[in-house]
Amino acid sequence: SNSSAATGTQSFYAMACLGMIRLTSRKCRDVRTALRHREALVELVREVSKLDGSLEARLRRATAEVLPLLGLDAAQLGLRLSVRLWAHRWVGQPLGTPTFPATDEAGLDRALRAWRRLHDAREELLAAEAAAGSAQRGPPLLQEYTAWVALRNAFLDVEAEGGLSRRAREERLDRAESARAAHREKLMERWNCQQMAAEDHRAQAGRKGNTGKARESGRLARATRLLARLARAEQGLRDAQARSSTGGADRC
Repeated sequence: SNSSAATGTQSFYAMACLGMIRLTSRKCRDVRTALRHREALVELVREVSKLDGSLEARLRRATAEVLPLLGLDAAQLGLRLSVRLWAHRWVGQPLGTPTFPATDEAGLDRALRAWRRLHDAREELLAAEAAAGSAQRGPPLLQEYTAWVALRNAFLDVEAEGGLSRRAREERLDRAESARAAHREKLMERWNCQQMAAEDHRAQAGRKGNTGKARESGRLARATRLLARLARAEQGLRDAQARSSTGGADRC
C-alpha cells in the first residue's frame, strides 16, 4: 500500500513474482479490490507454471484465458510488468527496470522483449561465472567482465526505453559498481590468501615427503653398515677358526 503525503489518503495495489518478472496491478483505494487483483495475479502465475513453451507464450496465453474467468481483463487489472535481477559480484543491489504497462497486447510484447533481453544477458553472465569456476572466487576473467558489460548495457537500454535518462541511470550504475568494487577486492584478497595457503600446504607436504625419504635412506644406510659389520665379524670368526685349525695341525 501507499500513502499520499499531500492528502494522507492510502492506496493499495497487488504484486506477484514470476522469476525475474514482477506483475503489479493498478493502485486503488479499496482494499477489497486490491485483494481481488492479488488473487488474479496469483492465478495468472499459477497457470503460467502449468503451461509448456516459452515464458512469453505462456504468459500471453494465461493472460488471455485466466483473467476473463475472474471477470477481469488486463486493462481493468491495470497490469504492469517490471524486471528485477541480481548481479551480486558487480553491484550490491538488485537491478530493477521501470514498470511497463501491459494493458494491451502491444504493451505486453514490449515488456516481454525487455525481459528477454535481460534474461538472456544474465544467463550469459552466469555461464561465464560458472566457466570460471565460481562467481565468488578469484579475480574476474575477461569473459566474465565482457558478459557483465553486455548485461549492463542491456539494462541501461531497457531503462532508456522505459522513459528514464540513460545518462543519469548510467552514472547511478557507475556509483553502484564502484561501491561494489571494494567487495570484489576483498573477495580477491581472500582468494589470494587461499591460493597462498594451498601453495604452502603443498610445499609443506613436499618437505614432509622429502623428510620421510631422507629418514628411509638413513635407515637403509644404517642397516647396510650393520650388515657390513656383521659380515666382517663373521669373516673374522672364520679367519680365527682357520688359524686355530692350522695351529693345532702344526702341534700334532
